[in-house]
Amino acid sequence: MMKKILTLILVVMLMAALTACGTEKTDDDVKVLPKEKDNELKVLEVDELHNGRANDISSDGKKILFSWDEDKEDPEPRDEMGPPSHLYTLNLDDLSLTKMSNAEYFQSFANYSPDGEKIVFLEGVEGIFTPYIMDNKPNAEKKSILQKDHPFASPNISWSPDGNLFALITWGGANQIIGLYDQQGNLQKSIKSEKNQSLMNVTFYDNENIIYFVGDVTGKTPNHIAVKNINDKEPAQKIVNALGTYAISPDKQRLAYIQNSDPNSDAPNILKIDALGTDFNTGSTLTEVEVGHTVKMAWSPNSKYLVYSDNDKIWALNPETNDKKQLISNMYVITNVMWLNNEEVIFNGIPNEDKKGDFSETIKMYRIKLK
Repeated sequence: MMKKILTLILVVMLMAALTACGTEKTDDDVKVLPKEKDNELKVLEVDELHNGRANDISSDGKKILFSWDEDKEDPEPRDEMGPPSHLYTLNLDDLSLTKMSNAEYFQSFANYSPDGEKIVFLEGVEGIFTPYIMDNKPNAEKKSILQKDHPFASPNISWSPDGNLFALITWGGANQIIGLYDQQGNLQKSIKSEKNQSLMNVTFYDNENIIYFVGDVTGKTPNHIAVKNINDKEPAQKIVNALGTYAISPDKQRLAYIQNSDPNSDAPNILKIDALGTDFNTGSTLTEVEVGHTVKMAWSPNSKYLVYSDNDKIWALNPETNDKKQLISNMYVITNVMWLNNEEVIFNGIPNEDKKGDFSETIKMYRIKLK
């Protein structure tokens, strides 16, 4: 009988302990809060900054380069021919605006050069974009970087770390070209795609190597991420089979990428983070999570966190600890994420409360402050 009583007491004590875990307790009217993990990421506040699409952040972290249609009404929201979107900068100190360029159509996908002297951007309509370069001054003259045989550009621009070159993927005819241009917008080198290849998302790894996505339009060979030395004629080296979205950590020790969990079904994709060697071979997979099919991602400057969008949410993932922190939820659309510094994230999106379903929604810029 005594053993049964003791067992019952232990069970009651265990249930009480489990019930109390993670809840507030009161002892002599003093609240005892559940202990948080050391260095746990916290969201301090989320600020709506302005309407428009953030493209890039100045090297000093004080300005956002963004495109904005000046809130002009679109009489035909389902038509690709919307109001022109112009390049602006937003000063984060006082939220003042500076108009950088007038557009006939849609200006976006803009990037500062590392020294802040130049801006490269795309302008176009109905998904057909032409690249331009201009000085980083309001209303500076824009120079077309049009190539007659490859006149159209993919929405992706990347500068080399030393700022001497920038890369663009252009297309026209049977193949694509990764063009490497100097600061004046003059083509210096080009890398052609092979037959049936589709190229996307070129990024400078360092001043000599570029990384990009390679797709096979026939579906006969796996899509993958490749690296190419721009100074030799050796073929590109495959890094890993993957889909088009990827991100390399600033310390160059990790590669985040997306894979199909099952290409023949609607199953979620898998976001993986692998160790990356200096020889561009991947090591062990540090972490992996299920994600949807429209993922945006970016590494923090200190390479500690990968922030990524997954359907209506934004998460921060620490590959060292596998801790995952939800930063944002309840979004209808998320179009971009980027780090302002190690404690602030900028993203573009449309909240669910603004959803209309007729393509007339306004994309807004937000800032997440973290601790």
